[in-house]
Amino acid sequence: MKNHFSSSCVPQGGSRGIRLVLESVSSDLFCKSRFHGLASISIAICMLLLALTTFVATAPSVDAAEDPYIQYRVGTMSGVDTFNPFSMTSGTSWSVAHMMYEFLYAVGPQMGECPQLAVSHEMSPDGLVWTYYLAEDSYFHDGVQVTAHDVAFTFNMIMNGGKQTALYSGYIEGFVSVVATDDFTVQITLAEPKATMLGLIVPILPEHIWSDIEADGVIKTVEYFQDTEYFPDGPVGSGPLVLSEYSLIEDFVRLLAHEQYHQHEGLDTNRINVDEVLLVIYENEQLMTADLQTGEIDAITGVPPLVWETVLGYDDIEGQAPTAHILEEFGFNCASQEWRESFNEATGEPNFPDASTNYETCNLSVRRAMTMATDVPFIAEEIHQGLAVAADSLIPTATPFWHYDVPEEEYYHFNIEAANELLNVSGYHQFDGSDFGFAGVRENESSGARLEFDFYVIRSIDIDELTAQQMQIWWEQIGVKVNIIQVSEGVLYGIWFNMQYDLFIWSWWPDVDPTFLLSVLTTDEIPTSHTDTTAWSDAFYSNPEYDQMYLDQQKLMDPDERQAMVFEMQRIAYRDCPYICLVYPASLVAYRTDKYENFPDMEVNSGISPSSFWYYFEITLIGGTTANESPYNVDAGDDVSTYVGEEQTFHGSAEDLESSQDELNWTWTIDESGETTTLYGQTIKYTFDNAGTFDVTLSVTDPEGLSSSDSLTVTVQEVPEEGLGWITGYVTDTTGEPIEGALVSLNDTDQYENVDVLGLYNIAVVPGTYEIVASANGYSDETASVSVEAEVVSWSNFTLGVTSGSVTGQVLDSATEEPVADALVKLYIPGEESASYSKKTDGNGSFEILLVDEGTYEVVVSKTGFETNDTVEVAVTAGEDASLVIYLTADKKGGLSTTGIAVIAALAIIAAVAAVALLLKRKKGSEPELGLPEGDKPVPEQAEEPPEPPEV
Repeated sequence: MKNHFSSSCVPQGGSRGIRLVLESVSSDLFCKSRFHGLASISIAICMLLLALTTFVATAPSVDAAEDPYIQYRVGTMSGVDTFNPFSMTSGTSWSVAHMMYEFLYAVGPQMGECPQLAVSHEMSPDGLVWTYYLAEDSYFHDGVQVTAHDVAFTFNMIMNGGKQTALYSGYIEGFVSVVATDDFTVQITLAEPKATMLGLIVPILPEHIWSDIEADGVIKTVEYFQDTEYFPDGPVGSGPLVLSEYSLIEDFVRLLAHEQYHQHEGLDTNRINVDEVLLVIYENEQLMTADLQTGEIDAITGVPPLVWETVLGYDDIEGQAPTAHILEEFGFNCASQEWRESFNEATGEPNFPDASTNYETCNLSVRRAMTMATDVPFIAEEIHQGLAVAADSLIPTATPFWHYDVPEEEYYHFNIEAANELLNVSGYHQFDGSDFGFAGVRENESSGARLEFDFYVIRSIDIDELTAQQMQIWWEQIGVKVNIIQVSEGVLYGIWFNMQYDLFIWSWWPDVDPTFLLSVLTTDEIPTSHTDTTAWSDAFYSNPEYDQMYLDQQKLMDPDERQAMVFEMQRIAYRDCPYICLVYPASLVAYRTDKYENFPDMEVNSGISPSSFWYYFEITLIGGTTANESPYNVDAGDDVSTYVGEEQTFHGSAEDLESSQDELNWTWTIDESGETTTLYGQTIKYTFDNAGTFDVTLSVTDPEGLSSSDSLTVTVQEVPEEGLGWITGYVTDTTGEPIEGALVSLNDTDQYENVDVLGLYNIAVVPGTYEIVASANGYSDETASVSVEAEVVSWSNFTLGVTSGSVTGQVLDSATEEPVADALVKLYIPGEESASYSKKTDGNGSFEILLVDEGTYEVVVSKTGFETNDTVEVAVTAGEDASLVIYLTADKKGGLSTTGIAVIAALAIIAAVAAVALLLKRKKGSEPELGLPEGDKPVPEQAEEPPEPPEV
């Protein structure tokens, strides 16, 4: 049966560890998460969620979808806790968050930084000022436009929130200020250069909603997030999917397509190819895989490796196993005796009343010997059945630029004899005389302490249990006894915060940028008490040299210099063994192929999985057409100034994949002094009767009823006493034909006029001499100087030369030579990732792309059910049409062809340097710190350097 929400707040599928990857969500995109189970606030959250087990959002108004309604169902083992972005801990909650919220830069299909809300950025020469330019066509799910003020509000709320917003504190470290310099520009000023400024994975929140909450303290939003006073329509973001409904009783999350999402880099359209994504939450992996087999669900993210081959044997099911950005680690409790036995000076209470009293894990020789007695390649190949890469250093191989390959001479090879000899010469030659194993349990010859440890693993994670059992067998052979204790992940959180364990197995989902995972081994991340849920260190390792490098590497703007320091930090961590890095697991994704096709190649595009929004822009229904898409790049024009009583011409522009300009409906709404006027047409004229500032909005609607809009501001001035003159004339091409919509602007002013259908423009100006410029897309600019007298019309005609051509043609089925409708034709500048021009074929398979700049382009054509064409080059000459006939080959299985993959790989940006943070967060808690007073943290003792292990 499906998992029903119980009194436990910890998701049944786990939240920190590998299980969240292998049985929950694919980690390819979603990272920095073990997902701390914030024990200090769990009771309050649980009671709240028990009271509110079902939520139904009022979905934004959207046009009715054409039949068939497309629902894509994904199985996962991770439950939902909350959708409050400051309190989320579960994998599914964060998967949803990264579908429903936007970030300045998202993680792209190839795990590099990809513009999302920000379209571009600039960095000052000293690296202290970063300017982000935002998309002007992004809208929240309630229809309110996203602006720079929302971005500044979000970051300032985090900067001022203290522990209440600690989930994102690492991203804003070193920030001095965040300001909106205009509606679509954000400027962040830093105290020192920061190498991670394209990795600010912070969800942008709507100020018009959150400003009512922030004054009361963000910590209260755990409750407010279900309060209709603040969230009448549920959580509101601006991402490509809208949270519509979820139930903690029936265990599902329903998301709908956001019809007003904007097209950005990496996307060919502005809407996902399904109408709905339904996440189904399971507590039983057997039931989940059975439902995939019977077609109850369409995909599974994180197939358990022990059943991987079985699942792939089902009919109509395929899978992919790309390397994921995950570290599964074995950890030692390295906390010093002083730290474990510390007291709170204010209360006199022990900071860690239940801390382990076995301090032998603080001895580097013990840690090294146990590392040498661990066969890491065996764990990867045999226990994980080859579905994982044997790990060595802290940063996974999925980010090769930051991964440190431990040199052969420094690597701890599996060697039982050498491990025994190291313990012999390190003061552990004596045994307790028991019959345990073959040699008994070693004892510290000075203190008599036994090398016997409590070893914690998460219950129900078969892989971890098998790994622990095998490690137990190996360590028996060196006189080390471990008591394997299975607990729920929720219990393990408490054991962690109490420093109660000796040993553990868990997993990290780190950011693509190495900063976060490096931070978990710094002294500052060791908790100050068992109530301190804001700290990240689980091994409680401390090394001042490592700490300083951690701070320094963030300031190095040269990628190679930073890489060298990151490598050195990993070398130190490997040498000192706070962890035994076990494996970098694969991300196991299985899906049905009898209903959907065009599945992405996740080896090439490892940032795409059913847990990422990119996936739903790729897959398509077999035999169906891709969804009709809204007009995009709608432009009503720049803000403009004019005078009372003077006619102003407005001309709109827009692009649409399916429709020509003539097929689009153009609606202008003009608000003047409380009265609204509606006019229709791509070009309109309007005379303002009042002075003031007024809004003009253009809405462009396609034949299917989908629309997008843009606005401008008109400043209307009173006619000056000296009167006005006029500049007028025609703008034509070299054949004498009018160029409708051409722009005639006055340099150094905000006055301009669009040319009407006759090619005529007329601009009212105060007397003087002006330089005017005529311009139009696909034509050369022309400039003229004109002197104007009061009450006199000055003429200036322009003839613009053509600088663009067109590409037209037809797409045919190579087998039948029948036309292929609804194929997407894209023109790429060679070497560029994003298409410069796009158009879909009509019912006759024909396409027409106008106003194409001169040059050579690569033509890529794709269509559901067909292989992507071999790349075709076309040369575009000004004033001429390049005509093409392109043949597509039917592909019964769908998906990307080899050629298509090669083209995509060639065009994609591989960002190894300053890569953005991955998505699912392992987050800090929000409970006030009750540990040691500031400055009173004990200084952990550094382990003495043990003798070098003997060569065997």
